[in-house]
Amino acid sequence: KCVGCGLSMATCPASTAADVLYSKYNRSYYCGIIKDKEVLIKSSSGGVFGVLAEYIIRNGGYVCGCIYTDEMEAVHILSNHKQDIEKMYGSKYVQSRVEHCFPTILDHLNSNDMVMFTGTACQIAALRLFLGKEYSMLYCVEILCHGVPSPGLFRMYKNYLEKSLGGKIRDIRFRDKSRDGWGSEHRTRIIYEKHGKLYDKWPILPAYFSSFFYGLNLRESCYQCKFATSERVADLTIGDFWGSWAKYKRRFNEGISVVGVNTEKGIELFEKISDKFSFFEVLQEEEAVVSNDNFTHPIKRPTERNSYYDGIQ
Repeated sequence: KCVGCGLSMATCPASTAADVLYSKYNRSYYCGIIKDKEVLIKSSSGGVFGVLAEYIIRNGGYVCGCIYTDEMEAVHILSNHKQDIEKMYGSKYVQSRVEHCFPTILDHLNSNDMVMFTGTACQIAALRLFLGKEYSMLYCVEILCHGVPSPGLFRMYKNYLEKSLGGKIRDIRFRDKSRDGWGSEHRTRIIYEKHGKLYDKWPILPAYFSSFFYGLNLRESCYQCKFATSERVADLTIGDFWGSWAKYKRRFNEGISVVGVNTEKGIELFEKISDKFSFFEVLQEEEAVVSNDNFTHPIKRPTERNSYYDGIQ
């Protein structure tokens, strides 16, 4: 029960408390593709998260990232095991539960363990406000965020799929590259179990992803995101380099990442993986933000959003 004490506002990322978190650092931008083909094919873009996570756990640290549970709920876990890290690969277009990880992260940081937290900018802001001070062993890596639908909508989509397919959903890979390569097109791969066997379904124009792509099913707060700005709250920002066609005039079928280095800690971490790339180039800011509007401003709220949820129960 709220008693009006104001304590929650001191740790709410949507409040002015988060204003002190923005980096004033003279950031730099890069694009790249990692060498490890096994990690690359499982990644949504150029595989940067995979090599960052591998460096952290190889050096005794822990990685906090988003996975699906057996019931297809998106949750963050903290782990130093490779099999858990692999579950964090790939885009999961839904808001994840993360708050249960914060006390454990604090315990590890107080034990001087290295921790890499990956998530959306608002989740990173929430973590940093919860911690209450800066930790030299914490590295925050932001997924360049378009916005997130609610867990409730995702649950309804999963239930709809299970009913229509007559099986149990085991995975939803929104940007699977194994069949058609990298791209922004609707490459949703649904893996479901039926009568003890696993099957693949590649729907044409899947409703959930299509709505996400056009910004129709996002949370209202995402259209007003205070973290979609040129100043960032993370050490590194990673995402798809959608401006690659404008720069190189060719398609990168294997996927390619854009990386924004926002702090001195970000440079320190990024330099640790500099030898892991088969392709790597420095970008100008205007090249990095091409077709990546969320580097500078939130997604525009479509007029159709007014009626999108009408009739959805």
